[in-house]
Amino acid sequence: MPCIFQPKYVPIGKIVVSLDAAKTAPFNISQSNNAMNWLHNVVRFYIEGFREMTLGRTLWAIILIKLFVMFAILKLFFFRDPLAGQNDAQRSAHVMEQLTDTQTQSL
Repeated sequence: MPCIFQPKYVPIGKIVVSLDAAKTAPFNISQSNNAMNWLHNVVRFYIEGFREMTLGRTLWAIILIKLFVMFAILKLFFFRDPLAGQNDAQRSAHVMEQLTDTQTQSL
C-alpha cells in the first residue's frame, strides 16, 4: 500500500532538511559519488564566482599584468643566455667549466 503522506521536511540528526531544497541543491548527495559531477560542480562554482566579481576582475588583471612583467620583460633584460651565439663545442666546454667550478666551490 503506497504512503499517502509524504513529509515535506525530513530530520537528519539535529538538522531538518527540506525535500524540495534537496532536489534543487547544486551539490546533491546522489551526485557526490560521481567524480565527473564533482569536477563539474567545482568548475561551475569558480565560473559563477568569477562571473559575479566586480572588484576582483580588476585585481586579477593587475596580478596577470605583474606576472607578465616579471616573467617576460624582466627575463629579456636581466637573464641573458650565456650560450647564445656559440657552436656545440663551445657550449659543451662552457657547461663542463660551469659544472666543474660549482662542484669544487661547494666542497
